[in-house]
Amino acid sequence: AMGTAYEVLENTPGLTLDMNGNVTVFGRGSATLFLDGQRIPAEMLRSIPSIQISHVEILKNPPASYDAQGRAAVNIVTKKKAMEGYNVDLFQAVTYTNMMYAYTGINGYWRKNRWTLTGRSGMFFGNRWENTLYLRSFDEDSVHYTMRNEIKEKRRMPPGGYPGLTFQYRPDSLSHFDLSTSFSMFRNYKDITNTNLITADGNETTISTNRTDENKNWDAMYRLGYTRKLDTLGSEIFVSGSFTDYHNTRLGNISQNVATPSQNQSADLRNTSLNTIRFGVGQFNWTKF
Repeated sequence: AMGTAYEVLENTPGLTLDMNGNVTVFGRGSATLFLDGQRIPAEMLRSIPSIQISHVEILKNPPASYDAQGRAAVNIVTKKKAMEGYNVDLFQAVTYTNMMYAYTGINGYWRKNRWTLTGRSGMFFGNRWENTLYLRSFDEDSVHYTMRNEIKEKRRMPPGGYPGLTFQYRPDSLSHFDLSTSFSMFRNYKDITNTNLITADGNETTISTNRTDENKNWDAMYRLGYTRKLDTLGSEIFVSGSFTDYHNTRLGNISQNVATPSQNQSADLRNTSLNTIRFGVGQFNWTKF
């Protein structure tokens, strides 16, 4: 009864969670997030009602069936619906801390005979901000230094979404086929102001940087899998094939100014990056207990 999956993970031993939903597993570093074995973005944590969660699995050495890219994995397992019929959940989350951030989501479930269909979609929009202040004081080569470094970040997010769909077919009680697809489509704009005032024996130097970033992201994943249980101890065979199509474009404008008692220096920089990644993966996993 904590609200959303974000609050559940925030109170899960062995994990740390930052404001953006990025998860770190103690002893293993950053983790890949999964929902019922399907990879999800961190933003979706605020859209999963905690009442739907059965338990959370922390996998420090995830099996091959998890596309964890060599990292630890956190799998959120929802309560399974064994009865035939359908169910639809609609939810809305709003956060206001000087700026408004909202997430609207819908989950759907349908099951009949040997077929199961589950779908989800979420949309977020709004603004988020963070203000960090560092104060340092130290001596070096008989000179006393003080530093006051303030970083202000504002992130503006137009509407973006995370739709996903999964089909499951069960030919018998021991095996099932899964066909799933998931997408993430979003943009965000960052305005970052970094001001660093350095004082050395009364002489002040100010380094000011203003940065504006535009980030566009498209990530699509398709997977077909087959699972068959071999005994009641958990032994199973898993076979799957997946294809990922990822595009990311970043454009950054940087304006820097360095002011000393004797001079001012300014520079304008521009950073552009385009990443396109497409790859297919085949997996075979035989687990024997």
